[in-house]
Amino acid sequence: MYEKEVLNGAAWLDRMNPGWYKKVELNGLDLMYPSSCSLGQTLGKNVSTHLCDDMAFSVSHGFNLRLLPTIETQTKGYIFKKKVEVQVPVSPERRNKSFSVLTAAWIQEILRRREKDRLMKEAQEALHP
Repeated sequence: MYEKEVLNGAAWLDRMNPGWYKKVELNGLDLMYPSSCSLGQTLGKNVSTHLCDDMAFSVSHGFNLRLLPTIETQTKGYIFKKKVEVQVPVSPERRNKSFSVLTAAWIQEILRRREKDRLMKEAQEALHP
């Protein structure tokens, strides 16, 4: 989930700030907050906030989530074969979980890139001791 969007965002960051993934502090990475996200940590909070205001860009590049609804419909049961639905607020836990999944996708991509760098360095050292 979110892999495609994160790859789009990572490619964009590669063009804007090569080596960006080396600068990200994984323990502080949290896509819910502009200063703690991959953009905020590499390009600064102001840039992150500005880009995330462009919802289409930030969602397609894995920097933000589509706005989650604040109200959802839940089925409570049936009366005379007719579904009974009620409107309830979306829980903060549900929203937080979505951002946690997005953050995990970024962590996975950053770790993949760091491992690739490590393997390339080892290969170069083996060829040129």
